[in-house]
Amino acid sequence: MPRPFVPIARAAALPVAILSLLMAGLPVLAVLDAPLAQEVEAGAGHLVISELQTGGASASDEFVELYNPTDAALPLEGLELVYVTASGSTATRKAAWALGAPPLGAGQHLLVVNEAGIHAGIGDLAYGTGVAATGGAWALRIQGAAMAIDAVGWGTATAWLETRAALAPGSGASLERLPGGAQGSTQDTDDNLVDFITRDVPDPQNAVSPPVPDPNALPTPLPTPAASPAETPPATPLATPAPTPAEEPISIAAARAMPDGAIVTIRGTALTDGAFGEGGGYLADESGGMAIIVDEGTFPRGHMVEVTGELDDRYAQRTIRAVASAVTVLATAADPAPVDIGTGAVGEAVEGQLVAIEGAVSGAATSLSGGVGVDVDDGGGPVRVFIGTATGIDLAAWSVGTSVALHGVVGQRDSSGSGTAGYRVQPRDPADILAVEPPAPEPTATPSGSGSPGASATPAPDLPLLSVEAARRAATNARVRVRGVVTVASGAVEPGSAVVQDTTAGILVRIGDDAGALARGELVELSGVRSTKGGMLTLRVTEPPLRLGHATEPAALRVATGTAGEAQEARLVVVRGAVTGRVSRLTAGGASFEIDDGSGPLRIAFSGRASLGQPPATGTWVEIRGALGQETSGSQPLRGYRVWPRASDDVTIVAGATDPELSGGAAAALGGTSGGTSGGDGDPADPAGPAGGGREPALATRGTGGQRPGTPTGPAHRPTEPPPASRHVATGIGLLLLGLAGLLGGGTAAWRTGAIGRLRRPTDDLETPLRRDEEMLEPLLAPLTVVGGSPMKRP
Repeated sequence: MPRPFVPIARAAALPVAILSLLMAGLPVLAVLDAPLAQEVEAGAGHLVISELQTGGASASDEFVELYNPTDAALPLEGLELVYVTASGSTATRKAAWALGAPPLGAGQHLLVVNEAGIHAGIGDLAYGTGVAATGGAWALRIQGAAMAIDAVGWGTATAWLETRAALAPGSGASLERLPGGAQGSTQDTDDNLVDFITRDVPDPQNAVSPPVPDPNALPTPLPTPAASPAETPPATPLATPAPTPAEEPISIAAARAMPDGAIVTIRGTALTDGAFGEGGGYLADESGGMAIIVDEGTFPRGHMVEVTGELDDRYAQRTIRAVASAVTVLATAADPAPVDIGTGAVGEAVEGQLVAIEGAVSGAATSLSGGVGVDVDDGGGPVRVFIGTATGIDLAAWSVGTSVALHGVVGQRDSSGSGTAGYRVQPRDPADILAVEPPAPEPTATPSGSGSPGASATPAPDLPLLSVEAARRAATNARVRVRGVVTVASGAVEPGSAVVQDTTAGILVRIGDDAGALARGELVELSGVRSTKGGMLTLRVTEPPLRLGHATEPAALRVATGTAGEAQEARLVVVRGAVTGRVSRLTAGGASFEIDDGSGPLRIAFSGRASLGQPPATGTWVEIRGALGQETSGSQPLRGYRVWPRASDDVTIVAGATDPELSGGAAAALGGTSGGTSGGDGDPADPAGPAGGGREPALATRGTGGQRPGTPTGPAHRPTEPPPASRHVATGIGLLLLGLAGLLGGGTAAWRTGAIGRLRRPTDDLETPLRRDEEMLEPLLAPLTVVGGSPMKRP
């Protein structure tokens, strides 16, 4: 695989870097003391660009996030962040860090935002003009350098990228470096297309966000190795080389037909993640499905994935075994339509595919490795349904005779050796369980009117058991009976109200005192009248509920703030966004505020019973979990939606608001500049100097920094009279001496510690001009070829 960014020797890098810094009038990058290395390790050995967004509801809803993937602080001073147009013709400085900027701690993030966008309140630094959504690149480099420490291009970008550009994210989406989330963004294969995935809901994190991974998490202890006998070990076999990728993927059906040991490349939608079960994960295309086992790696569900590996069978299940470097995660992709199939027909033809089945539970549940097996039969023969422990699916109501409808991925684990047994349908999460209906009562013998005994059916309950979704569709004032999990306890929102949800939908329950209260997590059966309150569909209950124990809450749906509506009413949802406007304190201790992820605002309403604690500050980026409620009038039935958190732990601070009183926001605390520009993407800029549209960073000390663009400068910030010319001369000489001292000291430290070696060439065709420039400048830089008494090697 070509690597446009390749490690370079420090001897070659140092003169060019020093010259660039001399031209810019800036000190050389200061770094931590670390042993000198000759090459840059691929991966998490340097600061990386971890996530970016190019626009949302507004074109200004954009950000770029930096991350320290190492276990030690890394320096920021002397660096700059530039945006490069897709063609590479224009480079514009968006942020820079001067002398005194504190380092970025281990696992910490730093957020640079468009000052006019939705993320402005949480930006550590801000810039003024936007980036192109269709293609461009971000590069982190030493100020004015012609090489980058890290860079990512997207869409149509052709310069300042690593091997291949990542796919351009859609409006409101972001690109995030893998693995992402709580695991941190540590993957760096020098291929942007491989390293970044599209994230439908962006996850911006700033300098006050918690570090990831959690440094307080206890590591898994390594097992103590057993003593080995003192014998001559057998010869170490040669490592099996990684398979060479095929030029073009073949269909999964064609791959399944090839012999064991064949090296194949396929591309399909990830029906599960790569760690779904002990047999790996599953990909499917329009021709079939395949199990995938990745050695020391995984892949995410819901994405198009390309895999090259060796074809094999595992317990008769057709499987591709691959190494992590042979797995490419592409764009997000929706599940294919499930194949409707009878239980008795599940077999080789649908192995690895998503199917839909219906039937009755025909036997008691069996405990298996990693989960539970239940036989389901629609009359055409049984099939094993395997419920993995990690799926969170509740089996409390799955007694013999219960009717179920579900989706699942077909796998095989044949222990008989025949190769034709052991097929199983594997639901992935609670959303794959479509319906669970209890068995109908059996007929009983009752005396006939003539006195002769005869069989007659026991009268059925006066109300059939409906799914919550079916109950919501019932006519107003219809009597219905439902079963579900209590997700909002009685009184948590208002007196006499609770929320119940099953796998299909949720509904607000208005339950009288005479019927009793509902506790969160209870599995209950309720009979009542379908009604409406404040525009919200409800179930009015006057009879005591049938309490069936406790069950796991359904998985919360992640939705954009501007799209939450009728389809999610009364369901558990997860939303995230910036707190906009002020927080309003309500009567009885409640609170209300709005959040917006760029798709539109959504109200968050806390009851005084929810123990919110201190509400989040305006501008804070938060994640909220709770039930989606509604309060509106009959004339506006599609308005008034809001999320009801149940307790303070339903609110997570994703990124704290930066202090608006500080000049330049949190940039001041970082000792950097806001890096605002006066030109747009088309402005001419010199990527080798400060003329790239950015403001020249000051020699700031810790706690000082530049202003955000557009920040007014009051009279108190203007000198009352110009300083004498002699003061200018003295100041200039002092700054020059300070710069030369910093240059030599910082250059020595940078060479000794290996920071300069982390630089990478943006494109291979830069090698010739770089070498030519160095040869021309050799007489000038000759005194710098010995640092600390050690001669530097010339390439």
